[in-house]
Amino acid sequence: QELKKLAQEERQVSQGCSNPGSSSPQSSQSSSKLSERQDAVAQQAEKLQKSMRADPALSDLAKDRMDQATGNAKESAQALKSGQKEQAGQRASDAADQLERLADHVAGLKAKELGARLAQARNLAKQTASEEKDLSDQLTNGSKPSGADSPVLKQDSLVEDARTLADVLKHLPGDAAEESRELSQALRKATQSNSPDEIAEGMESTAQTLKAGDRGKAAEGANEAAGRLAALAQDLDDARRAFVQPQLDQLLAAEKQASKTQGALKSAHNEGEKAEAEKAVSDLLETLRKLQAREGESSGSLAKAAEKLAESQMRSGGGWGNFNRIKEGNTDNRPTLIPPGEYTEGVSHVITALQAKIQEIVLKEVLLDKDEAVPPQYKALVEDYYKTLSEDLR
Repeated sequence: QELKKLAQEERQVSQGCSNPGSSSPQSSQSSSKLSERQDAVAQQAEKLQKSMRADPALSDLAKDRMDQATGNAKESAQALKSGQKEQAGQRASDAADQLERLADHVAGLKAKELGARLAQARNLAKQTASEEKDLSDQLTNGSKPSGADSPVLKQDSLVEDARTLADVLKHLPGDAAEESRELSQALRKATQSNSPDEIAEGMESTAQTLKAGDRGKAAEGANEAAGRLAALAQDLDDARRAFVQPQLDQLLAAEKQASKTQGALKSAHNEGEKAEAEKAVSDLLETLRKLQAREGESSGSLAKAAEKLAESQMRSGGGWGNFNRIKEGNTDNRPTLIPPGEYTEGVSHVITALQAKIQEIVLKEVLLDKDEAVPPQYKALVEDYYKTLSEDLR
């Protein structure tokens, strides 16, 4: 977030430098404020540079890019002090581009959840493939945009995106091995089939071909890179879904088990059914603790639900209601045992926690796939989520 905010600041400084100047006192004052603003940006960039240099989770490439962005920010500040607004604006624009790219780069390296990092890599591969294909079509059709939209500058930018992707994917298989051997193997297979390093090298070669003036050969190279990037994006997406779906299935199974436990507590008529309900509570607690361990949760919603359910077992003291008490609403004319309030409250808390976790995962998946239709397996859950949210707001 700090990188994105800094990029926005640099973009605004660059735009400020592009405004036509004048010799009026107001213009002089505006230039002075712009210089002060860029000084502040350069100082903030330097602080981030030092912080990133000390961060072991960041790659050498990410740190080098922060060095470059900081250098451009400082040069922009110096140019403004010298009255060179055009040069200052260009350096600020360069820094903004670098910081924007770096923000996505760092997100791919440092996102807390593995699924989010996978999605970040998939999105970058997909976007780069789309832009590389557009460039190939542009070269084939013979259009010749200039300035910032020139094919040469565009390809140089896409090469940097490909280098970012290669850097992010270099670390993912090893990190994934800690959570899922299958996921790690899928990622290694994906990057072997369409090596991001090889793709980046090919795109660099295309950039050189384009600078040499061979647009036809450059178009072929860009088209090939686009195809390989699209295939890599699909493999990454398949790996991510294969990683997330079992987690979701386990949570759904646990929620179903909790609902059955709740039903057993409400429908016990004799000592045998009471014992079954007690066992169901114990089994549910065991399931919850296993889920908690898989999720790596020590203080999250599942951990709190497990703690509350464990407390309900200790506090209930076997305090079920009298056999002769007919529960209101009982339709089969048989006495119904009344479970301890601690049990019903504890199980209800578990159901709420599981449903919240399920909805969180489903909504996150939809947001990560915001450019696509809601996956069919998630559609009903998404509708339930918004229905619950609507009821809460009322």
